[in-house]
Amino acid sequence: MMDKKFTDYYPPGSVYYEKVRGKISKLYENFGYQIIEPSVFINYDDIYFCDKNNSFKIVDYDGSVLTLRTEYTLSAANIAANFFDERQDVIKFYYFGKVFQYLTENAGDWREFHQIGIENIMKKDDPFSDVEVIALAAETLLELGFLNFTVDIGEVNFFKGITFGYGIDDESSEMLCKLIDKKDYIGIENFLKDKNIKSSVIDDFRRITRLYGKGDVLKDARVYAKNEISKKSLERLEFIYQKLKSMGYEDYISLDLGMLKHMDYYTGIIFTGYIEGLGYPVLSGGRYDSLFSRFNRKLFAVGFAAGLERLIERMPVCKEAIEVYVGYDEEGFEKAFEFTKNLKGKAYFQSFPEKQEECQERAKNMGIERVYYFKGKDIILL
Repeated sequence: MMDKKFTDYYPPGSVYYEKVRGKISKLYENFGYQIIEPSVFINYDDIYFCDKNNSFKIVDYDGSVLTLRTEYTLSAANIAANFFDERQDVIKFYYFGKVFQYLTENAGDWREFHQIGIENIMKKDDPFSDVEVIALAAETLLELGFLNFTVDIGEVNFFKGITFGYGIDDESSEMLCKLIDKKDYIGIENFLKDKNIKSSVIDDFRRITRLYGKGDVLKDARVYAKNEISKKSLERLEFIYQKLKSMGYEDYISLDLGMLKHMDYYTGIIFTGYIEGLGYPVLSGGRYDSLFSRFNRKLFAVGFAAGLERLIERMPVCKEAIEVYVGYDEEGFEKAFEFTKNLKGKAYFQSFPEKQEECQERAKNMGIERVYYFKGKDIILL
């Protein structure tokens, strides 16, 4: 199914691929999401929140530099900014297609990947949209047959408020964010010491990185929320957690206040999904309100993306049974074709004439019990 670098889908992988597409499309469309298919090309200069060195660069005939899309969010935001009607309250997109990156960590040497995901873009901020998107992330995994998974939820403003309170500048906060996200405790300590941060504050940051678990984590986190930025972020996080809990997702969600991502991109809630037996995430997302300033719009958004290759690799095997075998002799082709065209279930249509005995034997080997054989103008149920 998959080459070391490039992805070719063929049965059974291609069957799984279409099955995933059908299930996920129905799930998202039930909640008002509409499919988009942006151009595969993006202006190289427009990429700003991911490593440009991971992208495929292409020189256009006029000398401009393009790149193959590395993800969908930027394109979805651009579409929304151009087509969002002020009379609308919200616009919802979902996508299902390929992205292209040079990646080695947690992904072998692959260069192309399939992503599925949603973007919920609105005119005003609303924590219910965070709840909706995280719930749909969980439902995505449930719909695909996964039962043992966890969606870890964090909040970047909790950390932003703490660093602000300690007088740490934005550049240093971003570096510290990366160290905390990696759980690099020695790196955190050395970095803060170099900034002449006192030891009691360093101890606080060590403890913050370990704030992981269920709702009781919020009580421990409040000790470090000493300004309005951090306090409000915890209030919102608690609202989201309690809503998801009341909706029946408690077994699938955890809080991780030591999880941090790009602080110059994410503006609030962040989350990452893991399935049992896989040591790296299968989906991730969060709130990214500031992105729309690049398009001179004031909009709010939250979304997530999931890597299809990682999901298919671990999807429970579920073969769709072929219900009917249709065979025919030389004179029976036309009637057999017309019969098969009108069948409701999944059928196997033989591609060349065969004898009745051959038809029975072939169907038996394929595990198909119901067999129709067209002998001239006659139809025989074998």
